[in-house]
Amino acid sequence: MADFLYGPPAVYPGWTAFGVTGLTDALMAERADEYMNSLLKRLETPSPVGRRQSIPAGISKNGFKKPI
Repeated sequence: MADFLYGPPAVYPGWTAFGVTGLTDALMAERADEYMNSLLKRLETPSPVGRRQSIPAGISKNGFKKPI
């Protein structure tokens, strides 16, 4: 997630132009916060250690194609 807003989150005018209703600036701020928190939670979740992943045929362990 990148911080590229030039102010608080707001409803994109295109949504209302296409007839989408029920969106508010407060809702956009809440959704942005929820999304940021979900990304942070993913970073905090430990990855499985020792799990072997299968390597597709023709690919070496270092990720390059095996010579023919």
